Formats: sequence, structure tokens, C-alpha cells
Amino acid sequence: MVIARSTMESEFIALDKAGEEVEWLRQFVKDIPKWPKHVSAIRIHCNSQSVIVSVSYTIFLQKFPMLLNVPIPNRDESDKLFWKTHDGSLVEFSAKQAWESIRPHASKVDWAEFVWFANAIPRHSFITWLLVKEKLKTQDKMKDWDVVDAYSLLCSLCKLQHDSHNHLFFECKFSLEVWERVKRLIDIPGIGNKWKEIVQQFVPVAKRKVARVIVAKIVFTATVYFVWQERNARLFRGESRNPTQVFNIIFGTVRLKLMSVKFKESPHVHKLKMAWKI
Repeated sequence: MVIARSTMESEFIALDKAGEEVEWLRQFVKDIPKWPKHVSAIRIHCNSQSVIVSVSYTIFLQKFPMLLNVPIPNRDESDKLFWKTHDGSLVEFSAKQAWESIRPHASKVDWAEFVWFANAIPRHSFITWLLVKEKLKTQDKMKDWDVVDAYSLLCSLCKLQHDSHNHLFFECKFSLEVWERVKRLIDIPGIGNKWKEIVQQFVPVAKRKVARVIVAKIVFTATVYFVWQERNARLFRGESRNPTQVFNIIFGTVRLKLMSVKFKESPHVHKLKMAWKI
């Protein structure tokens, strides 16, 4: 006689005895000479939920014994999400950490601080980034697309030749006139008139926080943006402005941006503020 201390224990005892009977029956069938030797599995049904959960938990621990060594969470503390970085370390989860782990990594380019900086106007930086990577959809690029009449297109600003990255910034007579007027307000001597020269000139000092460098970066990216905007307005909408109008738009946009930037007072900063009417 077996005495069970609970209903669940009695279910286990019954399952154990049923298992013994099933095993004896399987062996008996195998011993019958003309019976097929492959005997399919025999199911034992149990409708006790407590037993099912207990057995499932036991099987789960057998498969993953390391769970026995996991400390029980402290209910007094809030749950935290962690992220495993690409080097295998665990850090508290954030969107930044996730993005840094999954994004493609490459060496930082030397012009990054000239295009992307704290006081930049995002849409201006984006167009300048496309310029530096030479990814703007200029007319010289269209030649490779086999576009009909691509060779007959002329720069919408000067009507003298195909536009290209080098032509628009600032070999074109129109854009050069705008740039010559704008760069006088930067007050840095020796600034070139070709975009590649300008970028290379500012790469060594792009990280500096001095007023002249910050103003130069804001002015250059704004000029690139509005020259490109004027080119597209003429090409696609038939709208045009003269160099003075484009200069005034650049001046007004940069002036509003500089009004929100805090510079350490100095004679040179005072001179810049006077030039930009701040």
C-alpha cells in the first residue's frame, strides 16, 4: 500500500505505475513472434494541471540547469534593460547604444567637423555633405544615365556649360559673385573660390570653437544650400533671383542663426557682430 500526501503526489504515483504497465506491454508485444517489431509510442494522458506544470518545469531545468544558479530578482528594484555591444560588454539599453552596435562602422573622414557641427543648420549640412561626397544630381551625372538631351543641358545659373559640383561651387559666374560677397563677411583672409580648396583650408581648424571658424562653417554651408536651391528653382520651376537677392537670403539666414549663438566677447567678436548687424 502507498499513501499519498497530496492529490498531486497521488497523480505522480498513478503515472509511475501506468508507465511501468506501458513498458511491460511494449515488451510483451515485441516478444510476439509475428508482431511487427516497431512498436509506436504509447501516450499516457493526464488532466492534472499541477502535475503537468511540475513535470514541464522539471524537464525545463534538466535542459537548462544553469537557471538554478540565477539569483532571484529583487522585487524592490525596477527592471532594467541591457544591451550587448559589438565588443560583448553589457550596457544599459538606449537607442544610441543599439544604433552604434548595428550600424556600419568606418573611419571618420577629416572633413566631418566642417560639415556636421553643433551650430549647423541641418538642411544646409545635408546638402554640403552631398557636395563633399559629390553625390548631388548635377547635369554631368545625368550623362551616365543616358538621359535624352542630357548633352544639351546648360547650367541654369550662367547658361554657359553643363553644371557640375566644381562648376556650381564656385566656378560659375553667378555662384562666384554670391560667394565673393558672402566671404567678405567671414573676415578670414585667403579663402579660396573652389569648394575643394575651401574644405581643405578649414579641415585643420574645423574643431576649433572660435567665432571666426564657426561663422565660416555656417556661411559656407548656407551658401552651398542656397546656390543649389537657386539652381533647382530655375531648372524645375522657372523661378529666378539675381545674385544680390540670393546674397540677401544667405545674409538674413546666417544672421538669424548667429543671433542664437553665444560667443565669448572679444574685439573680433564685436567686429563680427557689427558686420552681421547683430
